[in-house]
Amino acid sequence: MCFGGAKQPVTSVIQPSFKGVQTPAQDVVQISAGDKIKNTSNTEKAGMSTGVKWALGILGTAAAVYGAIVGHRMLTKPTIEKVAQNFSEIFRRDVSKEEAQKMVNNYKELFQINDKKEFCQKLFNQAKKDFGYEKLDLRMAFLSEESLLKNPKLSGWYRPITPVFVSDGNGNNALRELNSEIISLNLNNSREKIFDTIMHEFTHCKQHEIAYRYDKDKFFDAMFERRFSGNKKLLPHFNRYKEVIELTYKDVWDKLPKIQPGTKEGDLAEIYLKELRNYKSGTSGNIDEYWNQVLEQEARKAGGKTKLIYKYLNMAES
Repeated sequence: MCFGGAKQPVTSVIQPSFKGVQTPAQDVVQISAGDKIKNTSNTEKAGMSTGVKWALGILGTAAAVYGAIVGHRMLTKPTIEKVAQNFSEIFRRDVSKEEAQKMVNNYKELFQINDKKEFCQKLFNQAKKDFGYEKLDLRMAFLSEESLLKNPKLSGWYRPITPVFVSDGNGNNALRELNSEIISLNLNNSREKIFDTIMHEFTHCKQHEIAYRYDKDKFFDAMFERRFSGNKKLLPHFNRYKEVIELTYKDVWDKLPKIQPGTKEGDLAEIYLKELRNYKSGTSGNIDEYWNQVLEQEARKAGGKTKLIYKYLNMAES
């Protein structure tokens, strides 16, 4: 190899010894700058052979390690087809390879945002769009310090429209207000975990949608038991609650096809209705009962699907 400037002399040329082939002594030569050829002594040959073997051994080991690393990355690197499959399972609709690539580009851009609060809001907005909930009055919030003090491991929650009661002083509860639908996030979590949590909580929203579209009356019965403890004295307040929910979902879920009994979604809806009616909270009661609910199993699975997508975002070159 020539570099700029004076020509560099070749100090040595060594023919490597291959397994099973003996290299004659006269074939091992040294070439000086003056092109004089001389036989290498046995001592020199022995020294060179040891050095060469040592060097080749190190190079061989390094090559093997590098090959193993590259090979493992090639085998474990997620494909866009697998990413499309995961997006399809999270959003519960067919996502083509082309659409998945657009989603990858969108989410990858979001992960470049430095401000964490801005990142959370825009990630939430993108997920809301991909779930088809752009018109839904569903907002994002951050978990309060009070909530995190009570449960530091809390990552987030989905709160549908919820009644807030106040005592009227006579032992009766009056409806003070109806909280809007929100997804709350733990700002202290890593971005990867927040990605997981957003998809987890949106899955709960999707479960409510499926139950609502399957049988609206059964859905409200379940909500009456869960949100109003089945207290008939609160029926006037519950009727107001129903009105607000129907108004909220009017331009979103009511425009989607009704889910029919006997279908896969219909069977799921029956399970959702039963569990929504008797939902076991993770902050009280038996943690195993909470953990084993289909509502929670599905949400954890959806959140877990983001791990492969997140890996792909990091490995895909811009």
